[in-house]
Amino acid sequence: MKINVAVIGIGNMGKYHINNYLEMENVNLVAICDLDDSKLKKYEGDFKKYKNIDEMLNKEKIDLIS
Repeated sequence: MKINVAVIGIGNMGKYHINNYLEMENVNLVAICDLDDSKLKKYEGDFKKYKNIDEMLNKEKIDLIS
């Protein structure tokens, strides 16, 4: 079973978390969230990108947030 994960904030630690979650076999990165569009545009994948935390929480099934 995979754990659905989201990352809020794409600063130094957020980048580290995103890259590591993408490498983990038991993790499904479902969403990333940041207020800065330019940071969101740097990432491509099978996950959604959000600028609004509430919207992300309402639309995604998330087991863990970092």
